[in-house]
Amino acid sequence: MTQREVQHLYLRAGFGAPIYEINRSEIVERKKLVDQLFADSVHPTLMNVVRMPTQEEMQMAMNKDKTPEEKKMLREYKKDEDKKLNLAWLDRMMNGTEMLNEKMTFFWHDHFACKDDNPIHSQSLNNTIRKYALGDFREMLVAVSKEPAMLKFLNNQQNKKNAPNENFAREVMELFTLGRGNYSEGDIKNAARAFTGWGFDPMEQAFVFRDKQHDYGEKTFLGKTGTFSGEDVLRIITDQKQCANYITDKLYRYFVNEKGNNDRVADLAADFYAGGYNIGSLMHNIFSADWFYDEENIGIRIKSPIELIASLGRQFEPTFSQDNVLMLVQRILGQLLFNPPNVAGWPNGQEWIDSSSLIFRTSLGKKLIDSSELNIMPKPDDDKNPNEMLKKGKGFNQIEAHINWDRLAKEFSASSDRDMIAGISTYLLQIEMNKDVRSNINLTGLTPDEKLKHICSVVTSLPEYQLC
Repeated sequence: MTQREVQHLYLRAGFGAPIYEINRSEIVERKKLVDQLFADSVHPTLMNVVRMPTQEEMQMAMNKDKTPEEKKMLREYKKDEDKKLNLAWLDRMMNGTEMLNEKMTFFWHDHFACKDDNPIHSQSLNNTIRKYALGDFREMLVAVSKEPAMLKFLNNQQNKKNAPNENFAREVMELFTLGRGNYSEGDIKNAARAFTGWGFDPMEQAFVFRDKQHDYGEKTFLGKTGTFSGEDVLRIITDQKQCANYITDKLYRYFVNEKGNNDRVADLAADFYAGGYNIGSLMHNIFSADWFYDEENIGIRIKSPIELIASLGRQFEPTFSQDNVLMLVQRILGQLLFNPPNVAGWPNGQEWIDSSSLIFRTSLGKKLIDSSELNIMPKPDDDKNPNEMLKKGKGFNQIEAHINWDRLAKEFSASSDRDMIAGISTYLLQIEMNKDVRSNINLTGLTPDEKLKHICSVVTSLPEYQLC
């Protein structure tokens, strides 16, 4: 495989890789390289970073008449644990060995978009997704549907036989499985009846089926009639070939090309359906296909903010004196892990780019390399503005990062400045650097180390670095 093809695989199936890993992988045949990615993720390690609340905190949370001090204690607990969870996952993306599984978890995190003010629930949902990220989609669908975070977010906790709530039933078909136009309003109403009684125990933090709140009556759903339960509805949904097609198309547009390809998706979806919704087999077919490495599919996806941050982490392997700043960077760029804007998830492609965000995005690599300040002033009296974090002191707006430049220098040792520029740009970019930009990189009077830093700073500042 060429360096570009290896980098393409690592950027799509993960978040990129350091140059020495790219160079080592070039000599490996494609099948072995793809197989290794899957082997590294075969037994995903679940996250266990959130501190369980004490009995006192649990009781406090359940109490409707909280004192101001109790409210403050709960806010501090949630804020601290949310940050811990966020940064632990971002660290996995940048440094973890289960790269493919974390990328798949990130995809499903957006697909099953959900946010919860209870960090225990957030971690539990994330771990459920991680567990099934390369497994059986049908099992993942059932497991995710029973997560407290999802039940609360889509109001199924309030879904009772005498007052059915249709929110979860609608979204599970529209966004999670079938897509709009492939079910009727009657299907929504009857699915909602099937999900009555599904909820969670706030004390146990786990799914419960409330027998007395369930509608056991006959229901007609997607052409079938019976006294269906919630599990029955999810099974009937995944029995539809449209479900396999919908999921495959979404995976193809994310991992291959946003334009889609009806013929390829149809072939992949047929295998996905016949193979029992095995996500790992579907993704292996995609990453092994010749067309995955076609020119039309390389360097054409705009990195989401998290992908941008994680790819900088993978390629430069920085260690941070203060990691609080990574929370602020996520907020500024508009993608904070565990905090999607709505049930439809985050935007894609060109929607990530506007004049203000592009300036910050293209400066992020240089700020990382230079360990510089973000230089963003907070707006006064705006509690919702993320830049209020800048007021909180050291570590929130200073990127204090250490990069092992000696390791990079060994990989980019070259006989001429031109070769060094070519090597670094080939490594960091998926499309060729503009010749005028290349010729205008001035290295006169710089030491070898300064040349390396300057070239990396210039290349990561290019619009082309935003693509993968």
